[in-house]
Amino acid sequence: MLRARWSGVPESIQLGYKFGTCRRYHDILLNDGAAEGTRKSGEEEYPVFNELEVWKPSGYSTFQSALSMNDANAEHDLIQACDESDIGLEDWTTVRIICAACSAGSVDQNHCSAGAVDEGDKNYGFGVMSREVLVQVLSSWANASPGRGFSDPHLVLLAG
Repeated sequence: MLRARWSGVPESIQLGYKFGTCRRYHDILLNDGAAEGTRKSGEEEYPVFNELEVWKPSGYSTFQSALSMNDANAEHDLIQACDESDIGLEDWTTVRIICAACSAGSVDQNHCSAGAVDEGDKNYGFGVMSREVLVQVLSSWANASPGRGFSDPHLVLLAG
């Protein structure tokens, strides 16, 4: 048995509840160590494992917010602010739905295709210990430059 720490902020708004993947930022999962396929992120390719169970639930809750980013440094500043406050974040704007065959192996670019991404605000998921800390960090980030803003963060998945 191998342990793995879930470090992404899972898209649970619709997908997680539908497919039973309601995982939180920093959940520690057990897997059997047998890679079932791969995923690419940029030029890096990573193995994909089947989860056996949650070994240790996370204390982080998952929130979602739509962000307006109208300057070149907005995303960099957001990442830095979240890192400094122990907040996990993930851009959910380009969440891609894949078929069962690709989910069980490597994604076939000719088989599955990503849906179109709407222009405008970007949807982000955040793994955070408290909503108040998230609102404080987002408020400071938004106030640092004109054109930045965020929607009221709503709870997607309560801490384990």
